[in-house]
Amino acid sequence: MTSTTFSDKLKQGRSFFLWSLYTGRTTMIIYLSLLTFFSIVVSVFAFGISGQMPKQWSQVWEGAAMFEIIIVQMLAFVFTFVFSVKEFSYLHDKRKTDMFGALPASRRTIFFSKLLAIIVQSAVPMLIIMVFLAIMNGDIRNYLSLSTVLESADTPEKISVWYMMLKKFTGIVVNAVFMGFLSICCGKTVDKVLTYIIINFAYPIVAFLIQAMPLSFVIGYVKTDLNDFFTCALSPYMAMSSINPIYWGCFALVFIVLCYVLLPRRKAECAQSHFAFKAPLIITKLLVSAAAGMVMAYLFGMILSAFHADKIGFIAGMLIGSFTAYFVIQIIFAKGFKGFGKGMIPYAILIVCFGVMMLVLNTGLFGYESYVPKAEDVESVSLVTDDMVKIGNKNNVDFIITDKKQIEECIAGQKDAIKCLKKKSPTIAELSFGGNNVLDFSYYDYAPLIFTYKLKDGTTVNRNYGLIKSGDIMFTSTDTYLVHTNSLFLIDPKNAEEVVIDYYSEDESDENFEADYNDDEDVDEYNIKIDGVKYNFNDELFDKEENITKIIEALKKDMLTYGTIKGDAICEIFISYGDITDDDLSVIDTETVTLRSTYKNTLDFIKKSAKAVGDNKTKKSV
Repeated sequence: MTSTTFSDKLKQGRSFFLWSLYTGRTTMIIYLSLLTFFSIVVSVFAFGISGQMPKQWSQVWEGAAMFEIIIVQMLAFVFTFVFSVKEFSYLHDKRKTDMFGALPASRRTIFFSKLLAIIVQSAVPMLIIMVFLAIMNGDIRNYLSLSTVLESADTPEKISVWYMMLKKFTGIVVNAVFMGFLSICCGKTVDKVLTYIIINFAYPIVAFLIQAMPLSFVIGYVKTDLNDFFTCALSPYMAMSSINPIYWGCFALVFIVLCYVLLPRRKAECAQSHFAFKAPLIITKLLVSAAAGMVMAYLFGMILSAFHADKIGFIAGMLIGSFTAYFVIQIIFAKGFKGFGKGMIPYAILIVCFGVMMLVLNTGLFGYESYVPKAEDVESVSLVTDDMVKIGNKNNVDFIITDKKQIEECIAGQKDAIKCLKKKSPTIAELSFGGNNVLDFSYYDYAPLIFTYKLKDGTTVNRNYGLIKSGDIMFTSTDTYLVHTNSLFLIDPKNAEEVVIDYYSEDESDENFEADYNDDEDVDEYNIKIDGVKYNFNDELFDKEENITKIIEALKKDMLTYGTIKGDAICEIFISYGDITDDDLSVIDTETVTLRSTYKNTLDFIKKSAKAVGDNKTKKSV
């Protein structure tokens, strides 16, 4: 007879819990041994490397600490899976199910005792090693201050290690509970394992590709922070490394409740048969079908972008990939064609949802594509989102535009960008890669046209038009655009480290420019024709910091005076910036400027600094 008092259930649960720990002691010892072994190996290796590289001591240990955490996470995940398969195997064996059913204990008591044992077996070795690393490394290399390096956790430094331990522990609980839920729903261990693996790894693929669709179809689309959340939200494996533990705590609680509710309703005869509850099976088949379909859709769409049949290819790829995957997974789980016709109903729903999504995206995403704020509703505009440029802003340039006239200029520029891109009808490949894609290597002309509006009601509107070239719309030649987006105006010239000159055209056949790249002497010679006269100079001209500053200032004057599209293109000038931060991190940013025939100030600088070929003039010092 099954006991009904709480004290009896507690005693029974304690007995099952201790028995599970006893039977799993060997596996637990192996788990702890592997954690210890890899931690010691990594630490010894880091000691050896740091001894050889004393100047990089902190970087070596930070890398070692990161690697240690990755190893701990992987082993914790694997052994949580192993313990779960072992402890819940009784639900998939008829003889064991009958035996446990004959015991004077409720199903819930047995199940949750084993669940607790899985969590303890998986978490205790992990916590021991984490504490060991925190103590050992804390004295040697201030381990507690590595939160941003290891996990990017927005927590105080003094609790960053404990925060990581909480995340790993939460991940163990989530995975153990989820495996318990699948054990209840599935009749066979193999079905449970397949379902667990597919949901864990197919869901992030599907979520990522679905969220990428607006970027591939909607002009100006900018993803939000919620995109990263949804990519991991239903994949238990991600609980160890992403999203707030509070979310995963709620996730685990929901599935604990489901286990509590479904366990008494599970028929004993489901053991070694098919699924006791169909929901995981349907979700698994849909995820496999959607993942295969989306991958094939993007593959076909990218390939056929070269023939401007990208949308046809996208739809064809989705249909072919999803049906093939659904057909195969249906046969695997059904072990034949039994119930194949009825099983196609979820697939039909999937295709209908895909069709609706395609319709919404190709009609502008409910007005998202064509939306432009009204000037009277805008409080400010920012055109720069590049953190490197912002860090290097030693000129104290204000990135926020509040002038009414300039705001109106930005709004007009956005409207022109929308019209321009709609006329171009960019392909999936072009929109996905923002101009810098495998089908178009001439990406230096693309302008970083990014609008961030702060409206008076407190909301923010972001739009990114990565396929706009400098000459496509007039806005990219205005003072408003140049001063607020170009590194020449935003970063102090003293941070410029290198000036490189190259051909403007890809075939290196510019009439007004010649380059002789001498790899042996590491000095490149240049000839630039100005007013019919060739002027010769080499890389040594820009060895002097003052000359780099002078050419940057000349380019800035010319860009503000003549814009970026007037005049014939002569060559490309690449200006690289480095060491623009205040800490140990060296950030490099490169600005590309097209030297044009109208750039009087820059050409005058070259005339003064170079020598006219064929004349008796000597090279002037600057």
